[in-house]
Amino acid sequence: MKFTIRDLLWLTVVVALGIGWWVDRQRTAKWNQEVHTELAAQLEAMKREKHDWQANATSLAYYLKGRGFDVEFKTGEGGRSVRVTPVKALTKPSAPALNPPGD
Repeated sequence: MKFTIRDLLWLTVVVALGIGWWVDRQRTAKWNQEVHTELAAQLEAMKREKHDWQANATSLAYYLKGRGFDVEFKTGEGGRSVRVTPVKALTKPSAPALNPPGD
């Protein structure tokens, strides 16, 4: 069997394409793994932040409810919001004035 220069050039092209494809697949797989790892870390950070926010919000609600406030939490597309309203008047109507008028 006799090989010509043209046959060797075709073989070189085919081998180069195969090696190029393999190298590209290796780089893509490595990049995908790095992106997956980074996204998993970001997701865990977001879950911790959500848990911390919920714990702080629950503590705040308990504190404010004990002092006569009604607390309402909402989580929606726009983010999180808290509405605090007094259940009863904050000052007593019979409380003395701070600076009583002098005679």
